[in-house]
Amino acid sequence: MTMLEAVNGFLFQIVCLCRTAYMTEIEHEMPFENFSKINTTMQISGLSNALIMMIIIVAVGYKWEFKDQHVAQFSQSIGAVMMAIYFYLAWYFAGRREAARMVPEHESLATAGFKQVIRTWKGLIKFYRRSLAMFLIGAIFSSAAFGGLLIVLVTYLKVSILLDSKQIGIIIIILTVCSIPGSILGHWLASKFSPLTALKISIALTIGLTALIPPFLQEKMFLEVCISAIGLGINQGLNNVLISLVFSVIVPKNQAAELGGFFTYCIVVFSWVLPLAATLLIEYGNLKWFGAVCVVLSCISLIFYSLMLPWDECVKAADTNRMLCNESQPDQNFSPNGSRYNKDTEGSEFTA
Repeated sequence: MTMLEAVNGFLFQIVCLCRTAYMTEIEHEMPFENFSKINTTMQISGLSNALIMMIIIVAVGYKWEFKDQHVAQFSQSIGAVMMAIYFYLAWYFAGRREAARMVPEHESLATAGFKQVIRTWKGLIKFYRRSLAMFLIGAIFSSAAFGGLLIVLVTYLKVSILLDSKQIGIIIIILTVCSIPGSILGHWLASKFSPLTALKISIALTIGLTALIPPFLQEKMFLEVCISAIGLGINQGLNNVLISLVFSVIVPKNQAAELGGFFTYCIVVFSWVLPLAATLLIEYGNLKWFGAVCVVLSCISLIFYSLMLPWDECVKAADTNRMLCNESQPDQNFSPNGSRYNKDTEGSEFTA
């Protein structure tokens, strides 16, 4: 089972990497407002499909009175079928993309790839230290907090709140449903202020929720957990939309696939921190304190996001890929001042 989960996770990360690269290239071809809508629609589509699958699982579990083991087996089965269908559709509809560069003679793909990764990281530190580099470091900690929170949540509800699998399924459905308006809210905040400011708001909301909810909840508080799931779901939608939106806009041109790999790595590299903390708390303490770990990780990410340049400067820095050339020339498709997007006079929208 563990091996199957590892293979599934590997394939899923490949799909995420390809999606990130495609979305970044799409962003460079259209105004910010249009791309923000596409990004939000994509997130809502994914959440809607997940919601349908979870409703089916919970409904079947209630109908045939499945035990926890049977619910898990049924969910894995239907998940495998759905993933096979969507993997095929993803590969079928994705347009062909030529290689960005060729492998040098007398080098293998592995050695050339690792050398290029090192060069790219040095370039990020040299040319984009306070934009993309700071964002990627912040994403390591914010994704560890938020992604780990969703992983630990099921264990927390089972061990500390003493809910059964059907109740947990209902709570996960509430989380997913509320993520949809959260995604729409993320699009609105990004247009009203800026994607970076909206992301900071999402992180601050994560800090508040994880600091207040776990100490408040007691055993068998099903209704209170459902209410808390509303806030967590909205924040989930916010975070998912904004973190991908910020990356897609500030990534330099012509390195979408490579930097998409950096981004995919950063959002999963510390995903084990919160589950490990939860395991230690189960063994030696109280699982309710896992919220404190989320707060610490979120605060660290907020520090790195706050160290970034102002949003307009981050966007302008990405207009030309300084890692690929020494001369900085504005793209002709960009606005006259060298930045792809400018706020209007009221500062409430981005325009091309």
